[in-house]
Formats: sequence, C-alpha cells, structure tokens
Amino acid sequence: MGLSRGRGISVVNDIGSISYSEQVVLQRYLMNPLLLDGYKFDLRIYVLVTSFQPLEAFIYREGFARMSSEKFSTNPEDIKNKTIHLTNSSIQKHVKDKMRADNPAQTSGEKGGNKVTLSYLWGRLREDLGVDTKKLWGEVCDLCLKTLVCVEDSVPNQPNAFEVSGRAVGVRGCG
Repeated sequence: MGLSRGRGISVVNDIGSISYSEQVVLQRYLMNPLLLDGYKFDLRIYVLVTSFQPLEAFIYREGFARMSSEKFSTNPEDIKNKTIHLTNSSIQKHVKDKMRADNPAQTSGEKGGNKVTLSYLWGRLREDLGVDTKKLWGEVCDLCLKTLVCVEDSVPNQPNAFEVSGRAVGVRGCG
C-alpha cells in the first residue's frame, strides 16, 4: 500500500477482475457524483491536528477542488479512462494542454491547472445548482472528524507536535 498520486488505482466493473494476492482497498464507485458543468471533482480539505488526546483539530476553510479534464461518463468503454474518473493532479497533468475550454478549471479565471478554490466552487454550486453549501460544509467537517476519531487510538501521544493532513472528499449527486 502507501501509494499516492493515483498510482495503483483501477476502476473496474467486475469484482472478479480483482487480484487478491496483494493488499487492496476496494470501494464502491459513485455512479451519480455531483458534477460541475459535467465534470467530476473532489474536494481537497486540510486539517491541522494539534492533539489526539484529547482530540483537537482545525479545518482550513479554503481548500480546493480538483477537476477531471474530461466530462463524466458511465459508458463501459470509458471505464479505464482515468482522466474521466480520477481527479488526481498527477494524472490530469498529462492532459492539461488538452483540457476543454468549458472546463471549470479553465473558465474560473484561476491559474491552478486542474484546480479551483473552494470559494469559487461553493459559489458555483450555490448559484448554478442550488446546493446548500453551508450544509455540505458541515457534512465535510463531520466526515473529517469521523476519520480522525477512527485513527486516534492508533496515533501515539506526541507532546509539542502537530499533524497537517489533507483529505480528498468525493461528493455524491442528487437523484
């Protein structure tokens, strides 16, 4: 394990194609993700943990969203196209010159490759899609807290130390 930047991630439509000879993390794919202009995105949220005993954490409000470079598709022929399904910058950087002009990462006016700020994303979700972004932010904070609670017993007490960690969060669509 210990992989990052999209390495080792596969999107499959048949669980029988999974190799059990090595450790894997298997998760159900969101078939109806929340999309922005037809593009999949995830949220990158930063959390500062100053103590695990007692748990004390601070969530930075201005993270960013990573956009896919191609419009979302559930077409079985597109299942292996990582630039549709994964938003990792290390995957998207290989096609950044081919990013469509209607991609939110291009239309936002921000200069961040395949990224947009959370404030830009919140505004678009609120205005264009009617998403209650205050409620969504509360759910993101709850999710971050739950991930910390899951690991707090396994983190050794380290006085005068802190941990900054990033969380990638996918968002499910409605309907």
